[in-house]
Amino acid sequence: MKNYLFHIGIDISKLKLDVVLIDKRGTALNTHFVVTNTTKGLKRMFNLLKKQGIDFNRPYFVLRIQVFTRFL
Repeated sequence: MKNYLFHIGIDISKLKLDVVLIDKRGTALNTHFVVTNTTKGLKRMFNLLKKQGIDFNRPYFVLRIQVFTRFL
């Protein structure tokens, strides 16, 4: 298994994305934010992650996406 510097957790819902940044030890950093589930929200998410030091040109992070669906 690779030794990633960060893990990015994203909880996806219809209207918003809850994002948390976790370091390689599994400790949640003080980086939690919510953006809208739109193109504008995605751009904001990537800009906020870049400000936290995430370099999207280097494969030193894992993007984990969790989608919950509810069936009636």
